[in-house]
Amino acid sequence: MKHINKIYILLFMLASFSMFSCEDEETDDVSFITNYPVFELEGDAIISIVAGGSYSEPGVGATEDGQELEVTVQGTVNATTPGQYTLTYSATNSDGFDGTAQRLVIVTSEDVSGVDLSGTYVRGTTTTTYTKQASGYYTSNNLWGDTNGVAGAFIHTGGDQIMVPIQNSRFGRYEGSGTITVDGLSMSFTLLDPPNTGVTLNRVLEKQ
Repeated sequence: MKHINKIYILLFMLASFSMFSCEDEETDDVSFITNYPVFELEGDAIISIVAGGSYSEPGVGATEDGQELEVTVQGTVNATTPGQYTLTYSATNSDGFDGTAQRLVIVTSEDVSGVDLSGTYVRGTTTTTYTKQASGYYTSNNLWGDTNGVAGAFIHTGGDQIMVPIQNSRFGRYEGSGTITVDGLSMSFTLLDPPNTGVTLNRVLEKQ
């Protein structure tokens, strides 16, 4: 009789294990699909205006699988002060997932649309390329013009003046300034975060 009871107990345990195993297998390969917000910016992703004017938001829309979503905007533009301003557009889909898009607004002290500083520059044995993205706004994959290969951007605010807005690098945040010279560019970069806080890098680059 004891042997029969043990057999029943063993069969019950095996059946229970099999039942729970099946339940796990049913959910193992289940994936969750969601449609993230898709943004469509009106106007350009980088807009340049002259200080003293005004910034007029072109607008932005967001959709989820073709359905319109409400968009919120973070950030402001000070149209009286030269610099770089970031506007971040956010929307949330029906599953609660957020999406964002951004627009850069560049404010220059005067109209520099007729100036083009893009091209190849050399410092020692290092070659750097600056590319004009909008009036007064330039980017490079080697902004510092050295072997560190730090990417970034600068703003030609007007006259011979250059502004390097605060941006990130693997050495921490940095900012700077510079001037346009007869032969090229002279720029200075200052690191803002520990352990490099206050370190300044001076660079003179000759345009080719």
